[in-house]
Amino acid sequence: MPKRGEIHLFHVRQEGDRKFLSSLEKDRYEGYGSAESARMFLKSRTALRKIAAAYTGKSPMTLELECTNEGKPYFQCTRGLEFNLSHSRDDLKVAFSCEPVGFDMENKARRADFHMLAKRYFHADEQAVLETCEGDGARAFLEIWTAKEAMLKLLGKGLADGLEKTRVMNDRAGEFGATPVNLYRLEWEDCLGTLASLSEIRLVRERTY
Repeated sequence: MPKRGEIHLFHVRQEGDRKFLSSLEKDRYEGYGSAESARMFLKSRTALRKIAAAYTGKSPMTLELECTNEGKPYFQCTRGLEFNLSHSRDDLKVAFSCEPVGFDMENKARRADFHMLAKRYFHADEQAVLETCEGDGARAFLEIWTAKEAMLKLLGKGLADGLEKTRVMNDRAGEFGATPVNLYRLEWEDCLGTLASLSEIRLVRERTY
């Protein structure tokens, strides 16, 4: 089980299995119009239950997944085990902690009108970072964007609930309104990511599932 200040980040390689879905989840799985979306849903739900079962010693099928009104998933009756997940293309990663955690990642190849998005959602200080960085600003944008999304996911907020209320000060610190948030930046070959916690993130252990 992760200790206080510690986050376990799993790189999910195994495919999903329908036997690990609840009846409601099976309906949701079968209702996806996209085969890839259905596959990712199955993969994530299977991984969540099997990893949580290893932590708790419970059967995977006894671990009930629910969602808050804001859409953040959580396990019922499993105290001291929190999680958050993100995927980019075929890459799925799940963060587990003993405290609430937020996690977001983006593929480095993502292209968009970064300056337009920054003008709409970024704090003036964040916009200044883009203006002063070298190149097209894509990397700086993704570093800030993943941190802002991770903060919202930590607090159970959607993008429409206040992306512009988040502010990234540096690699390790951000805030949502008056709430300070601890950040931890990550990088892999294809993706950039950020973890968010209300407590200091002292250690991140990366594992493969």
